[in-house]
Parts: sequence; structure tokens; C-alpha cells
Amino acid sequence: KDRLTQFITNVLPSVLEDQCRYRLFIHGRDDMPGEDHLEMVESCVQQSRRLMVILTPSSGSELPDQHPSRPQYSDMGGFDWQIVLHHTLAQSEMGVILIQIGETGPGGFTYLPPGLQHLILKNPPIRWDPESGNAGARNSRFWKKVRYLMP
Repeated sequence: KDRLTQFITNVLPSVLEDQCRYRLFIHGRDDMPGEDHLEMVESCVQQSRRLMVILTPSSGSELPDQHPSRPQYSDMGGFDWQIVLHHTLAQSEMGVILIQIGETGPGGFTYLPPGLQHLILKNPPIRWDPESGNAGARNSRFWKKVRYLMP
């Protein structure tokens, strides 16, 4: 498994759902089969108080069909992303938590949509380091920062 999939499917739910008792909607895990995708995105955004964006070195820089076996967690060019980004930028009551996995590289996040670049300038990402000894521990510095930003 790559680090993104490991973080989204195991670490994030383990800490925030199991240990901290938050309710998460994870795109790809909690979708209802056959449900209208855009309607589901709109409904979830309206019910949410925080949007968590996971940034990787390749977030948004690859086309969705380049990795057909990989879950589409990072397809930032999709229409659903445009809906979420518009709602987040237009409605100030929804907070955004940006989490960075891995290094950004020499170009930084310049390949991301302008709205997301604006959010990164306003709120610098919290960096998750899977190699740190207590990366999955609820009391680590990373999770304390995340919980501070949660409602």
C-alpha cells in the first residue's frame, strides 16, 4: 500500500473515529453504490463542519486514468472537487484542515487549482510523517494540531 491509502483507510479512521469519536465521511469508503455522485457530494458538504484535504507530491498533477487500480482520493480536477472548493471558499463557516503527506518537491503546490493554492496560503498544511515513532498515537504533536482545528 502506498502512504496515502494507508493514511486514509487505516490511520485517519483509527485515530479520529475510534479514539476521538469524530464522524468522518471518507470519499470512496462511505459512498452509497448507485447514489447520484454530485448530489452525494453536495449533501456531505452541507452537513460537514470541516473539510480535510490530503496533499501529496502528486495531488492533482496526474490524470485520473493514469492509475486505474488506485482509489481516486487525489483527483483534484474533478467536478466534485470544484463543488467542494467553491462551497469552502464561499462559505466561511466551514473550516479546512490541510494535511501534507511527503515532500512537495521544487515546484511546491503550484500545479494545484488556484482556489486550493489560496487555502494553502491562508492555512499552511500540517505535515504527517509516517516514519515518526508515534505517528498513529492520539497524543502525538500531529494529532494534537489536527484535533485543535476540529470542531
